[in-house]
Amino acid sequence: MAEALFTRTPPNPRAAAHPPHVVLVVMESWGADLLRYHSARNDVLGRLAPHLERGLLFRRFVSGGNSTDPSLESRLGGTPISPRLPGPAGLAHYQQAAPLPFKAAGYRTVFGIGWTRTWRGIGRAYPNQGFDEVADRTDVSAAVPDVREGTWGMPDAALFQWALGRLRRADEKGERLLLVLVTATNHTPYVIPDGYAVRPLDPSALAGRSLGDPALIRLQLSTYQYACDALGGFLDGLEGAGLAGRTIVAATGDHNMRELFRYPGTADLPWRDRVPLFLQVPPAFLEGRPPPDLDRWAGHRDIVPTLAGLALSEARIYRTGDDLLAPPTRTPRAVARFQTVLSDAGATPKLGEPGTLCWDAGGALSSDPAVPCRASTAPIAREELALRALLDWNVRRQAIAERQRLRRSVVAATAGR
Repeated sequence: MAEALFTRTPPNPRAAAHPPHVVLVVMESWGADLLRYHSARNDVLGRLAPHLERGLLFRRFVSGGNSTDPSLESRLGGTPISPRLPGPAGLAHYQQAAPLPFKAAGYRTVFGIGWTRTWRGIGRAYPNQGFDEVADRTDVSAAVPDVREGTWGMPDAALFQWALGRLRRADEKGERLLLVLVTATNHTPYVIPDGYAVRPLDPSALAGRSLGDPALIRLQLSTYQYACDALGGFLDGLEGAGLAGRTIVAATGDHNMRELFRYPGTADLPWRDRVPLFLQVPPAFLEGRPPPDLDRWAGHRDIVPTLAGLALSEARIYRTGDDLLAPPTRTPRAVARFQTVLSDAGATPKLGEPGTLCWDAGGALSSDPAVPCRASTAPIAREELALRALLDWNVRRQAIAERQRLRRSVVAATAGR
């Protein structure tokens, strides 16, 4: 049964002959909602703005979890169970771990953060999930020694500077890198690193929305802008280093910017877990593909299949989601927190519980029974409920096997004394 949860990417002669570097950037609190308010007077993007215009930006995209750890575990481990890795279960080598197809294809797999690798036990657990290296603030500080640490370790720009150096070294050695980066500056207490000049911001642009603490709004806009600008600077650096033509970059948020906007009603549900997915793909890797539907519903679980489809050829991957650059083979849908399902058919707010929301004539979700859509949403909800159960089973069976292995080791060691 477990093997049925895996599939293979199509043949990809370009990737087989010229494998690209692959970078996945997970941006702290990078909510998609705020992108709607970018303008010259409220510049929330900084140097990232021109890259978003040139690249592929999926806006109807949702996060897999509502905090950093569940979001990472759902995306990199295909699991609805979280936290999973900090305890003994983190010792297991899960077959569905996202780095494994890249590792099997000869990639060097690296996970990098600006704070400490002891957080949630990732320094201990992630090597068991297929990462060759887990880098943290110590590595970033050594590469960028003149930058002062903040509340959450090294600032985003320093992390990106280290990442650019790591890619250069790999490229010079002829290695191909899968590099997963997680930023942290756009997080409470929302402090801008020293030396950063904030671009124009206008909190009044958010007038009319249900907002959080007024005292935090400008601070939140500032760190959101800083984080986006740092990502834009990294993309500029790839171009300057001559790496952009052989590097695929994907960037998304770990979750929405929770303390900025409030999402109290039915009409807000499509935005509650919304994060962007931005892809910067060298043109050679898009040749022969039809133009993607950037308005399709999708989510975190679709990232690895999409990146694997671009960078790998006939690779065995976990059947978590869909390749967003391939024509859909089923109704596109976004699944947030393994419980909320959104599609053009309507929405299921919570899998396994009654309740269906339909799109009304104005394009808003409604519970009005006069707008029927249950016949369209029910099959999708059944599929997703069954898939969640299978993913749950697949993780538990491997965690149980690891626990039994540890017990046997303890018994054997005790008997040998």
